[in-house]
Amino acid sequence: MEIADLALVIPRPALPAAGEDLGQLLHRLMLQTRGWDPATPTRPRVSAPSMVAATFRHIASRNLDPQLHTHAVIANVTRDANGRWKSVEPTLLHRNARLIGAYYRNELSRRLIERGYSVLPAMAGRVPSFELAGYGKELCEAFSTRRRDVLAYLNKKGLPYSSRAAQMAALASRKSKAEPMRAVLRRHWAERARELGFGAAAPVSRSREPISLPTVPSALEIVGR
Repeated sequence: MEIADLALVIPRPALPAAGEDLGQLLHRLMLQTRGWDPATPTRPRVSAPSMVAATFRHIASRNLDPQLHTHAVIANVTRDANGRWKSVEPTLLHRNARLIGAYYRNELSRRLIERGYSVLPAMAGRVPSFELAGYGKELCEAFSTRRRDVLAYLNKKGLPYSSRAAQMAALASRKSKAEPMRAVLRRHWAERARELGFGAAAPVSRSREPISLPTVPSALEIVGR
């Protein structure tokens, strides 16, 4: 049984480090279980010292567009301070879904900059985000067919765009998952790019040498503390 599935779109160079930092945030600030207060008597929320989670990495969307992302599935099980196995109290996880996403994007951007990549501010739907510099808008849109499916579904149903409506449309319009081998996908993407006139476009590489950014707490970490 799971309590959360966090779908994280992750450029490969920073994938492990950003995921680990996010896990530490969830564990340190948001993972809770129910305790017992005999004086009241009530079962207050208390910090849980351990988290059980698994990550599953995919490199494509359901439409087989390039989309490297990881699903982080948090199990509904933890231990209390006495080492007893208990269920997770998920209130803070659900309440802070946007904070979790913002923290992750912040940390991922920092990790990419450290590795020598340039990033640009961008919007992911209505959420502030970033993208790697060097890829044109036309190329990105050509390989974003799932977004077109979602918008087409909303238009067909006469629904205004919202995060909830987009999520519903994504579920209603998605295909069965069938991800081929990576070599097959890469050949498919290269052929599509050539058909769209992007055959001469080279993959974006690091724009400069890796750097080491100061280990100063981010605004989100300061708020979390």
